[in-house]
Amino acid sequence: IMGLIHEATWTEGGHRLYDESVFERLSEIIRLRKTKTLSQIREILSKKERRGWQSQSTADDQLS
Repeated sequence: IMGLIHEATWTEGGHRLYDESVFERLSEIIRLRKTKTLSQIREILSKKERRGWQSQSTADDQLS
């Protein structure tokens, strides 16, 4: 999903490496995709990043 996942690092062989937070983010994107547009998901994730992902509260409900 373009622009929603950030790469952590690359190996010498050119493979992408992701940390655990990326998989948590993917799970969140998949859950949100059921009811939100990609634009809404970007906004939700941006808000969560600004809050430092401290809470899994319902920032997505604010757009409903």
